Amino acid sequence: MEPLDLSNEILLEDILDTNEYVHSEKRNLVKAVIEHFPPHSVIYFLEFVENSTCENKYYGYIFNKTENKIYQFSFIDNKNFKNVKLNIRHKDRKKLTKKDILGLDIIDLL
Repeated sequence: MEPLDLSNEILLEDILDTNEYVHSEKRNLVKAVIEHFPPHSVIYFLEFVENSTCENKYYGYIFNKTENKIYQFSFIDNKNFKNVKLNIRHKDRKKLTKKDILGLDIIDLL
């Protein structure tokens, strides 16, 4: 099933809402991502998924506007042991589709 043809405004609003949620509710993830990139990097969470079978495991895509690059991430936040694990891999933007990132076409509007 192909994603619906959604307006740029709706897609942009979805990305901004996702970022607001992640920044307010998943602070350990945000901290780990910020520490991974050079200072003053502008980062957007494009897709964010909470694993339904493994509590405190998240994955998705990040856009580093400063570098104009997209990264896929996975993150495990183990609060019991004060241990976090962040994996980030650069993804070739040309090989990604709307099935990967619904708002792929509007990234340049961020």
